[in-house]
Amino acid sequence: MVSKTEIIKLLHKYFSFHDVKVLPNGQVEAYGDISLLNRFDNEVTTLPVSFKLVKESLSLEDNLLVSLKGCPVDVGMTFDCSRNNLESLEYGPQTVGWNYYCNHNQLGNLKGAPALIPNNFNCMGNPLKSLEGFPTKIGNATWITYSEKLPLLRTLAATFVFLELGDSQDPEYGNKLNQVQKILAQYQGKGKRAMFDCQKALEDAGFEENARW
Repeated sequence: MVSKTEIIKLLHKYFSFHDVKVLPNGQVEAYGDISLLNRFDNEVTTLPVSFKLVKESLSLEDNLLVSLKGCPVDVGMTFDCSRNNLESLEYGPQTVGWNYYCNHNQLGNLKGAPALIPNNFNCMGNPLKSLEGFPTKIGNATWITYSEKLPLLRTLAATFVFLELGDSQDPEYGNKLNQVQKILAQYQGKGKRAMFDCQKALEDAGFEENARW
Protein backbone atom coordinates (compact mmCIF):
# COMPACT_ATOMS: atom_id res chain seq x y z
CA MET A 1 0.00 0.00 0.00
CA VAL A 2 1.21 3.52 -0.82
CA SER A 3 2.06 5.47 2.33
CA LYS A 4 0.05 8.45 3.53
CA THR A 5 3.03 10.69 2.79
CA GLU A 6 3.18 9.47 -0.82
CA ILE A 7 -0.57 9.99 -1.28
CA ILE A 8 -0.27 13.57 0.00
CA LYS A 9 2.56 14.13 -2.49
CA LEU A 10 0.37 12.79 -5.32
CA LEU A 11 -2.47 15.06 -4.30
CA HIS A 12 -0.24 18.13 -4.36
CA LYS A 13 1.28 17.11 -7.70
CA TYR A 14 -1.92 16.34 -9.59
CA PHE A 15 -4.80 18.13 -7.88
CA SER A 16 -6.08 21.49 -6.75
CA PHE A 17 -7.82 21.16 -3.37
CA HIS A 18 -8.37 22.75 0.03
CA ASP A 19 -9.39 20.22 2.67
CA VAL A 20 -8.63 16.49 2.43
CA LYS A 21 -8.00 13.54 4.70
CA VAL A 22 -6.13 10.35 3.87
CA LEU A 23 -7.77 7.32 5.49
CA PRO A 24 -5.82 4.36 6.92
CA ASN A 25 -6.72 2.27 3.85
CA GLY A 26 -5.16 4.89 1.54
CA GLN A 27 -8.39 6.34 0.21
CA VAL A 28 -8.97 10.08 0.21
CA GLU A 29 -11.87 12.06 1.62
CA ALA A 30 -12.26 15.58 0.20
CA TYR A 31 -14.38 18.00 2.20
CA GLY A 32 -14.39 20.82 -0.38
CA ASP A 33 -14.05 21.04 -4.16
CA ILE A 34 -11.20 19.09 -5.74
CA SER A 35 -9.90 19.28 -9.31
CA LEU A 36 -7.51 17.19 -11.36
CA LEU A 37 -5.05 19.56 -13.04
CA ASN A 38 -5.67 19.58 -16.79
CA ARG A 39 -3.70 17.72 -19.43
CA PHE A 40 -1.34 20.65 -20.01
CA ASP A 41 -0.03 20.08 -16.49
CA ASN A 42 -0.07 16.26 -16.43
CA GLU A 43 -0.56 13.28 -18.72
CA VAL A 44 -2.33 10.83 -16.42
CA THR A 45 -4.77 8.35 -17.97
CA THR A 46 -6.08 7.05 -14.62
CA LEU A 47 -6.62 8.76 -11.28
CA PRO A 48 -3.38 8.87 -9.24
CA VAL A 49 -5.32 8.37 -5.98
CA SER A 50 -8.57 6.67 -4.92
CA PHE A 51 -11.41 8.68 -3.39
CA LYS A 52 -13.78 7.49 -0.69
CA LEU A 53 -15.84 10.68 -0.64
CA VAL A 54 -16.04 14.15 -2.21
CA LYS A 55 -18.43 16.41 -0.28
CA GLU A 56 -18.48 19.24 -2.82
CA SER A 57 -17.56 19.02 -6.54
CA LEU A 58 -15.10 16.73 -8.31
CA SER A 59 -13.65 18.11 -11.55
CA LEU A 60 -11.68 15.83 -13.87
CA GLU A 61 -12.36 17.66 -17.11
CA ASP A 62 -9.92 18.33 -19.96
CA ASN A 63 -7.57 15.43 -19.35
CA LEU A 64 -6.53 12.11 -20.90
CA LEU A 65 -8.46 9.73 -18.63
CA VAL A 66 -9.47 6.36 -20.06
CA SER A 67 -11.07 5.11 -16.82
CA LEU A 68 -12.96 6.51 -13.84
CA LYS A 69 -11.50 3.93 -11.49
CA GLY A 70 -10.73 5.63 -8.20
CA CYS A 71 -13.78 7.91 -8.22
CA PRO A 72 -15.96 8.03 -5.10
CA VAL A 73 -19.41 6.48 -5.04
CA ASP A 74 -20.88 9.81 -3.88
CA VAL A 75 -20.15 13.38 -4.99
CA GLY A 76 -21.91 16.05 -2.97
CA MET A 77 -22.36 18.59 -5.78
CA THR A 78 -21.15 18.47 -9.42
CA PHE A 79 -19.16 15.69 -11.10
CA ASP A 80 -17.36 16.69 -14.31
CA CYS A 81 -15.39 14.21 -16.42
CA SER A 82 -15.91 16.01 -19.73
CA ARG A 83 -13.27 16.20 -22.49
CA ASN A 84 -11.37 13.00 -21.71
CA ASN A 85 -10.91 9.70 -23.58
CA LEU A 86 -13.51 7.70 -21.67
CA GLU A 87 -15.29 4.83 -23.40
CA SER A 88 -17.25 3.91 -20.26
CA LEU A 89 -18.70 5.58 -17.16
CA GLU A 90 -17.98 2.46 -15.10
CA TYR A 91 -16.46 3.26 -11.68
CA GLY A 92 -17.94 6.77 -11.75
CA PRO A 93 -20.08 8.16 -8.90
CA GLN A 94 -23.53 6.64 -8.45
CA THR A 95 -24.99 9.67 -6.69
CA VAL A 96 -24.38 13.36 -7.30
CA GLY A 97 -25.92 16.30 -5.51
CA TRP A 98 -26.32 18.56 -8.52
CA ASN A 99 -24.85 18.16 -12.05
CA TYR A 100 -23.16 15.38 -14.02
CA TYR A 101 -21.07 16.25 -17.08
CA CYS A 102 -19.55 13.56 -19.32
CA ASN A 103 -19.63 15.42 -22.62
CA HIS A 104 -16.96 15.10 -25.32
CA ASN A 105 -15.64 11.64 -24.57
CA GLN A 106 -15.80 8.40 -26.57
CA LEU A 107 -18.92 6.92 -24.96
CA GLY A 108 -21.04 4.46 -26.93
CA ASN A 109 -23.65 4.24 -24.15
CA LEU A 110 -24.25 5.71 -20.70
CA LYS A 111 -24.04 2.64 -18.49
CA GLY A 112 -22.57 3.67 -15.16
CA ALA A 113 -24.27 7.06 -14.92
CA PRO A 114 -26.34 7.82 -11.79
CA ALA A 115 -30.03 6.93 -11.87
CA LEU A 116 -30.96 10.34 -10.46
CA ILE A 117 -29.40 13.68 -11.36
CA PRO A 118 -30.96 16.62 -9.48
CA ASN A 119 -30.07 19.30 -12.04
CA ASN A 120 -28.27 18.98 -15.41
CA PHE A 121 -26.85 16.04 -17.37
CA ASN A 122 -24.60 16.83 -20.33
CA CYS A 123 -23.54 13.92 -22.54
CA MET A 124 -23.22 15.65 -25.92
CA GLY A 125 -20.15 15.20 -28.11
CA ASN A 126 -20.08 11.42 -27.65
CA PRO A 127 -20.49 8.78 -30.42
CA LEU A 128 -23.53 7.31 -28.65
CA LYS A 129 -25.13 4.24 -30.20
CA SER A 130 -27.74 3.87 -27.46
CA LEU A 131 -28.90 5.67 -24.33
CA GLU A 132 -28.63 2.55 -22.18
CA GLY A 133 -27.80 3.74 -18.68
CA PHE A 134 -29.46 7.14 -19.18
CA PRO A 135 -30.73 8.47 -15.82
CA THR A 136 -34.32 7.65 -14.92
CA LYS A 137 -34.82 11.15 -13.50
CA ILE A 138 -33.13 14.46 -14.36
CA GLY A 139 -34.31 17.52 -12.46
CA ASN A 140 -33.55 20.00 -15.22
CA ALA A 141 -31.93 19.64 -18.64
CA THR A 142 -29.94 17.19 -20.72
CA TRP A 143 -27.76 17.85 -23.79
CA ILE A 144 -27.18 15.20 -26.47
CA THR A 145 -25.61 15.28 -29.92
CA TYR A 146 -28.36 14.34 -32.37
CA SER A 147 -28.20 11.31 -34.65
CA GLU A 148 -31.04 9.98 -36.78
CA LYS A 149 -30.21 6.48 -35.53
CA LEU A 150 -30.07 7.28 -31.81
CA PRO A 151 -33.05 6.10 -29.68
CA LEU A 152 -34.31 9.14 -27.79
CA LEU A 153 -37.31 8.11 -25.69
CA ARG A 154 -35.19 7.86 -22.53
CA THR A 155 -34.56 11.61 -22.74
CA LEU A 156 -38.15 12.17 -21.59
CA ALA A 157 -36.78 11.63 -18.07
CA ALA A 158 -35.43 15.18 -18.25
CA THR A 159 -37.49 18.34 -17.92
CA PHE A 160 -35.77 19.80 -20.98
CA VAL A 161 -33.73 18.18 -23.76
CA PHE A 162 -31.41 20.10 -26.04
CA LEU A 163 -30.25 18.35 -29.19
CA GLU A 164 -26.92 19.58 -30.52
CA LEU A 165 -25.64 19.44 -34.09
CA GLY A 166 -23.12 16.75 -34.89
CA ASP A 167 -21.33 15.74 -38.09
CA SER A 168 -23.63 14.74 -40.93
CA GLN A 169 -23.50 14.94 -44.72
CA ASP A 170 -27.29 15.08 -44.94
CA PRO A 171 -28.30 18.59 -46.10
CA GLU A 172 -31.59 18.15 -44.19
CA TYR A 173 -29.85 17.21 -40.95
CA GLY A 174 -30.50 20.53 -39.23
CA ASN A 175 -34.17 20.53 -40.20
CA LYS A 176 -34.60 16.99 -38.92
CA LEU A 177 -32.97 17.90 -35.62
CA ASN A 178 -35.37 20.84 -35.20
CA GLN A 179 -38.39 18.65 -35.94
CA VAL A 180 -37.36 16.03 -33.39
CA GLN A 181 -36.56 18.73 -30.83
CA LYS A 182 -40.07 20.19 -31.17
CA ILE A 183 -41.71 16.77 -30.79
CA LEU A 184 -39.69 15.89 -27.69
CA ALA A 185 -40.46 19.26 -26.11
CA GLN A 186 -44.18 18.44 -26.10
CA TYR A 187 -43.70 15.36 -23.92
CA GLN A 188 -40.69 16.12 -21.69
CA GLY A 189 -41.13 15.20 -18.03
CA LYS A 190 -44.78 14.14 -18.40
CA GLY A 191 -44.54 10.50 -17.34
CA LYS A 192 -44.89 7.07 -18.96
CA ARG A 193 -48.09 7.84 -20.84
CA ALA A 194 -46.33 10.69 -22.61
CA MET A 195 -43.61 8.28 -23.73
CA PHE A 196 -46.07 6.28 -25.84
CA ASP A 197 -47.57 9.46 -27.28
CA CYS A 198 -44.10 10.76 -28.09
CA GLN A 199 -43.15 7.47 -29.69
CA LYS A 200 -46.17 7.65 -32.01
CA ALA A 201 -45.51 11.31 -32.85
CA LEU A 202 -41.90 10.53 -33.80
CA GLU A 203 -42.93 7.53 -35.89
CA ASP A 204 -45.65 9.52 -37.66
CA ALA A 205 -43.06 12.18 -38.52
CA GLY A 206 -40.73 9.54 -40.00
CA PHE A 207 -38.23 9.28 -37.13
CA GLU A 208 -38.61 5.56 -36.39
CA GLU A 209 -35.04 5.14 -35.11
CA ASN A 210 -35.41 8.03 -32.66
CA ALA A 211 -38.75 6.58 -31.49
CA ARG A 212 -37.05 3.65 -29.72
CA TRP A 213 -36.17 3.13 -26.07
